Amino acid sequence: MEINKRPWPLATVCNAYLRPRIDTEPDYQRPAVWSLPQKQLLIDTIVRGYDMPKFYWRKVGTKPDKYEVVDGQQRLRTIWGFVDGDFSLARDADPIGSMKIAGCKYADLEDDLRIAIDTYTLDVVILEDTDEDEVREMFLRLQNGTTLKAQEKRNAMSGAMRDFVKGLVDHPFFASCFFSNTRYNHDLVAAQMTLLELKGGPANVKNADLNRMYKDHQEFNASGPKTAKIRRTLGYLKEMFPQKTRSWSATASYRSIYSFPIFWSDT
Repeated sequence: MEINKRPWPLATVCNAYLRPRIDTEPDYQRPAVWSLPQKQLLIDTIVRGYDMPKFYWRKVGTKPDKYEVVDGQQRLRTIWGFVDGDFSLARDADPIGSMKIAGCKYADLEDDLRIAIDTYTLDVVILEDTDEDEVREMFLRLQNGTTLKAQEKRNAMSGAMRDFVKGLVDHPFFASCFFSNTRYNHDLVAAQMTLLELKGGPANVKNADLNRMYKDHQEFNASGPKTAKIRRTLGYLKEMFPQKTRSWSATASYRSIYSFPIFWSDT
C-alpha cells in the first residue's frame, strides 16, 4: 500500500469536475447518519478555521483519477450539502468578529467568510495500490471508537459470507419490509436468517454469534443446499407478506417468523 498526503482546498473538493469522481458509498461504508446539529458543528469548525481530522480516500481509477472514501464520508457529504445550500448554520451560532453567521447558508455569508471556507485546507490521505482486504481493514481501524453498529462493521468485513448476505438483501422479500435498510437493518435480518439455517433450527443470533459466522465462513459456498433453502424460504415469506405492514415492522419480527417450525421442513 502506498500512502500520500495531499492538502486540497475545500473548493477543489467541491468543484463540478472532481466531485462526481469521488464515491462516498463504497459497499463497506455505512449510510449517511449525521444529524443536522452535527453537520452545523462541522461547518462552524471550518468557518472558524479550526482543524479537523484527515480524510482517507482510496484511488480506484486514473485518467481521470477516481476515488472512494474510506474515512470522512459524513464530513464530505456535509461540506457538499452546505455549499449546495441544503442547510444553514445554527441559529444560535456566535458571530465571527463583527460578522454574523447564525442561521446563514453558504450563499448568505459575507465574501470574506465564503473565501475562508473555499480556501480551507482539507488533509486528504490517498491510498494507492491497495487490495480489498487492506482497505476494509483500514476502514475498520479508522472507525474504531466511533458509533458504528455491529452490522456496519460486519458489512466492512471481507469474505464469501459477507458477500452472500449482501446478495440476500436484493431479494424482493426485503422490498416488502416495513423497516428501512438504514444502517444495514436488512443485512442484519439476512445474516440472522442465514445463521438460523446453518444451525438447522432456533439458535442464538446475537452479534457475537454473527461475527463468528462471518469469520468462520469466509470461504462460504453460496451454491449449497442450505443457501438454496434460504432463498426458497424468503420466497415463501414474500408470498405470505406481499405488502408492507406495520404488524411486522421490527427486525425481530421477521427473524421470529423465519424460526417457525414450518420452515424447517425439507419439503
